[in-house]
Amino acid sequence: MQRYLLLPFVLLAFSSVSFAQTITANWSSAQQTIDGFGAAGAGAVNNLSSAQMDFFYTSSGIGLQWYRMQIYPDLSDCQANEANCVTVSSGPTVATSDLQLAQAAVARGAQIFASEWSPPGSMKSGGAFDGGDMVGNSTNYTNLANIQTAFVTLMEATYSIPIYAISPQNEPEESLDYPSCVWTTTQMHDYVPYLRSALNTAGYSGVKIMVAEDTPWGIDIAAGPMDDSTTAADVGIVASHGYGNPQPSGPLGFENNTGQHVWETEVSTYGDAYDGSITNALTWATEIYYYLTAGQVSYWGYWLLDGNQGYTDNQALTDQNSNIAKRAYAIGNWSRFVLPGWHMVTVSNSTTLLVTAFTNSTGNSGTIVAVNNRSSLVSVTFSVGSTMGSSVTPYLTSSSANLASQTAIAVSTGSFSATIPAYSIETFTNSSTTAKPNPPTGLTATLQ
Repeated sequence: MQRYLLLPFVLLAFSSVSFAQTITANWSSAQQTIDGFGAAGAGAVNNLSSAQMDFFYTSSGIGLQWYRMQIYPDLSDCQANEANCVTVSSGPTVATSDLQLAQAAVARGAQIFASEWSPPGSMKSGGAFDGGDMVGNSTNYTNLANIQTAFVTLMEATYSIPIYAISPQNEPEESLDYPSCVWTTTQMHDYVPYLRSALNTAGYSGVKIMVAEDTPWGIDIAAGPMDDSTTAADVGIVASHGYGNPQPSGPLGFENNTGQHVWETEVSTYGDAYDGSITNALTWATEIYYYLTAGQVSYWGYWLLDGNQGYTDNQALTDQNSNIAKRAYAIGNWSRFVLPGWHMVTVSNSTTLLVTAFTNSTGNSGTIVAVNNRSSLVSVTFSVGSTMGSSVTPYLTSSSANLASQTAIAVSTGSFSATIPAYSIETFTNSSTTAKPNPPTGLTATLQ
């Protein structure tokens, strides 16, 4: 009797080992270079505290590497839309809170890119700052290029904030009841050389031009400059917003691809009921997976850092009282451990997990992120060779864990085994490096 009762148990144990699922990281199959992850603070009413900025921009939190600013072409337009603006006698400016959050981000090692929501009303049909169409001519192009170049000077010379890239127009297909402007593909094509010339003349040849932050995901307006090899040479980043396409079927296709990185610079949901749960977090973890793998993006950015502007939906990484949503930790499963300059690699994976893998330029550090959208745990063996050393540390985000460090797992003969809990995101890494670009010395920000 005991023999027959014991036999199924033995067979079951043997079966679970024999049919173990293996996921292989193909470290030599380099994909796109990763630039990082970030969000914006546009329109913030109250500044985040220093502790909150530490959460967003240091390795004790989720370690974002980018902050996106909003350019106002002049003081009057800023004052019509913001509670407080940086006072300037002429030229572009920003909301005071936007500046302070950018300073705080840079002080923590983040980099900055900036987008124009609208040219001055004088350059648009109808003459209003909200809505309308761009009027394309050499005078307007020259003046707008000077404004956007002057913004770089204001930030760098006055506030010690280096600007990595300028986006001439946010969502150039949209004319709405807030600062916005419709551009044609021809106008974007014609404008880019003016901006490149103005930046170069002012000594900012290293500042990249980003086109065109189209929405939804695509390159409708960006096709203007990219279809011309001469103009495309002036473009450093091809960008779009992720609205309307949670699972891109492939990378953005554009002409004259000479190594421009592809960025997803804004996405969220709005008008829905706030959801800070793991269910919502898994939705965004899934979307990040598809943008990295199918979309082959180098940067992925959420819309807003903070919802304390009265938002009761999911536009930000917090609720309206600045409580952290679970989706922020989910983003952190990548942003804290996948550093700028790393590159993604392919994985061989026949499991139900959504798995991405990354390594540094020297090939001695690796990070694997696994998303389990299922109601049951998944046990797997990861084949990683020597890249991840002799031990990996897991970091878990689930209904009960927020990017929580787990017990280290030994790597034996190039493999390690793990069980990914149901409804979770888990990162495995052997990297202790959390370095970011060196911030300017002496940079401070007045925060609560």
